[in-house]
Amino acid sequence: KEQELLPEHFGILIIHCHRNRLWTKVREWMDRALSVDKVPGVKSFNCTLYACCRMEDLEGARSLLDYMTTHGLQPTIYTYTTLLHCYVSEGLLHEAESIFGSIHEVGLEPADVTYNLMCLAYVKAQNLPKVVQLWDEMQQRGHKLDMPVV
Repeated sequence: KEQELLPEHFGILIIHCHRNRLWTKVREWMDRALSVDKVPGVKSFNCTLYACCRMEDLEGARSLLDYMTTHGLQPTIYTYTTLLHCYVSEGLLHEAESIFGSIHEVGLEPADVTYNLMCLAYVKAQNLPKVVQLWDEMQQRGHKLDMPVV
């Protein structure tokens, strides 16, 4: 019966489960959609990426980003910021730096929250020079530092 569902139907199920914080179900519906080649939209991927992060499935989250980029879906700044948040929360500085670098590589502009997350990563790593460098970049680009973060 899943073959009869449209990608939009899977998207509705994924978003509904996300809104109800049913993280395991979010991932299950995405896996089922992809198994029958019914690729939902970017918003559904973002919801699933967030669910993976909530379940501390960082490998699953990264594989979703890789799937998106290899299948012609355009990740948004929200996509990258969500994954960045996961890595920063887990104290994975190298991975956080990699994602932050990818944002620039694909031509997206980091949001205030994206910059603040990266600053937090450097604060956690006790790398004050990087915090100052990023803060300077933020100011040059017109972004604001969220002082409670630092």
